Amino acid sequence: MPVCKCCGGHAEFFLCVDSSRTCEDRHQPPFPPSGIGVDYARCDTCQFIFTEYLDSLTEGEIGSLIYNSEYIRADPEFAEIRPALVADMLVDLFGAHRTAIEALDYGGGAGLLARLAQERGFARYDSFDPFFGDENGPDRQYELVTAFEVVEHSRDPLATFQEALSYVRPDGVLFFTTQLQPSDVGPNWWYIAPRNGHVSLHSAHSLRALAQRCGARVISLSDAAHIVYRKARSPIVRLILRDSARAALYNASLHGRAAFSATLELARCGFFNVALHPRNMARLALTASGSPAWARHRARQRQLGERP
Repeated sequence: MPVCKCCGGHAEFFLCVDSSRTCEDRHQPPFPPSGIGVDYARCDTCQFIFTEYLDSLTEGEIGSLIYNSEYIRADPEFAEIRPALVADMLVDLFGAHRTAIEALDYGGGAGLLARLAQERGFARYDSFDPFFGDENGPDRQYELVTAFEVVEHSRDPLATFQEALSYVRPDGVLFFTTQLQPSDVGPNWWYIAPRNGHVSLHSAHSLRALAQRCGARVISLSDAAHIVYRKARSPIVRLILRDSARAALYNASLHGRAAFSATLELARCGFFNVALHPRNMARLALTASGSPAWARHRARQRQLGERP
């Protein structure tokens, strides 16, 4: 059995899906079945789900197999729709502060998001993606590094996080997106999609394990958005959490014991009033008690949040 790529723990076979499966299969499969099975393993310790399906291939071979001219069928929003939506989201998140922020979009494709973000007022927004001909990474660090829908494509999660963080200033932040596993994760989860290149599927525990191995901390703002940082009281971390702390704690409460880690992290970042709010304390007490009713509520709320 393979060793977990996040924490080094023991992993076992979890499930097998067809290699042509995409995230779009939840609507209408864009490709016919290939008849080639892709095995995924799951770590007993951190619940990380991964496959070694592409591990023996070169970057060029993966580009030909996955990121080819038909990739847009697997991810129709990749080229134009998602960059525009994310650029607008970044404007909402950082507001007027964006005019002083210099950022890097790590794994930024053809660079459209970076161009749109700079047009929307960011002081500087660079892009780096070796799959799009960027052979050499930046020779500087940034206050903000973003990585949207990148880490699930990584065959070496630790190396990817280390490289992305190497471009982050000591007082900066890595802001990235990837879907966390649902509590009832199985073969029907739409994010398990080898034709999309989704070879690394994270849990709250696996993200925490990676951050710790990189000498950093992590907070999940939602099931999809996360920040990794080294200095909890840095201005940009506090800026992001200013309007997101309550939502982050509620989201963590839906992941059971992850609520305790999130509460401690928010306190470290200086958000004591949010961390010690009576509602959060009540959720922590219900989690600690193992209340079946609270567990059912968490499951229902997560299902609502995970609907396409």
